[in-house]
Amino acid sequence: MKKEIIILTKSSKNNEYCVAGKDISNGKWIRVVSETDGGEVPKKDVKYSDGSEVEILDIVEITFKKHEPKEHQCENYIYDNNVTWKKMERNTVEEIKNT
Repeated sequence: MKKEIIILTKSSKNNEYCVAGKDISNGKWIRVVSETDGGEVPKKDVKYSDGSEVEILDIVEITFKKHEPKEHQCENYIYDNNVTWKKMERNTVEEIKNT
């Protein structure tokens, strides 16, 4: 399943990344997780096809394999690491405030 999310967090986790944002279609939180035990997203996977890296406030199309909720993180979705993330557009803080 493909989802467009606005990236609102990208922090360090186990020398990789923890990435989360809101689904553009419904405003629900999505935490992008890998199939590793910790769920961290490898640095190579937060790059677009042009080599640039995902940034906070990017609207990104990500292909997910499945929703994988945990008791303390019901917003977890496992992404398909065979599909490159696609930058759709970029927002500003002002645009976010006005939604």
